[in-house]
Amino acid sequence: GPPVTVAAPLGPDHVSVHISPTRRGPQIITIEVLNRSGASVPAPSVTASLSSPQVSALNLTLRKKTSDGSEWASRAAVAPLPGLWTLTVNVSLGAAEAYTTSVRYQVW
Repeated sequence: GPPVTVAAPLGPDHVSVHISPTRRGPQIITIEVLNRSGASVPAPSVTASLSSPQVSALNLTLRKKTSDGSEWASRAAVAPLPGLWTLTVNVSLGAAEAYTTSVRYQVW
């Protein structure tokens, strides 16, 4: 399937998630933490997992793409089956501020 970009609220901010490709198998997932005006928001920690009605949570290994942690990318993410998948994203913005959100996308 074609690449897709989806967004989800994250406290006062939001995440923008880019998935390419959306075929079953290996995928590159990029997660950006942005404020309301679209500027990068530093995030010391981001974790994520993939799940579908047929597959329980698969934890993703993420690496920082930017030094401030505003952008993270998957390493060896795999959606093994076609269908509707949910990416759950946990973002820590500091010692006392953390949020969880999710996005759904179609895998072909």
